[in-house]
Amino acid sequence: MAVGDHFPKNLPCEITDDELEQRKNALVACDNEIERIEQEKAQAMSGFNADLKDKRNERRTLLGAINSGQEERPVMCFEEPDEKRHLMLVLRADNRTEVDSRPLTAEDLQTTIDDVAEGKNKNGRKKGRRAREETVQ
Repeated sequence: MAVGDHFPKNLPCEITDDELEQRKNALVACDNEIERIEQEKAQAMSGFNADLKDKRNERRTLLGAINSGQEERPVMCFEEPDEKRHLMLVLRADNRTEVDSRPLTAEDLQTTIDDVAEGKNKNGRKKGRRAREETVQ
């Protein structure tokens, strides 16, 4: 650029009343846009947080399985009363291992006429060893 050439340079300048009103309107529009973007960001973050929570739960489950060498799976079970201990046992159907129990209720102890006629116990199951073997299969 040669000496005496004209060029633009940003300098402070007084603004007119109309320009001041335009700037105020632009400020309101800018604030509204910022609010909209912040709401959109919050919604997106909410989705990300939910995804992260799900993945962290999955990670916790995987680590538990790796560390313990076990994981929970659905296993077929059945109930069988143990009247001596006054408990209803929950047994695995594949190996008859006791996995849970609860106190017997009055309903558990009730025998119906139909049960007696069919040779079933108070829980509606057939009595005897053969009946237990059938249940496991």
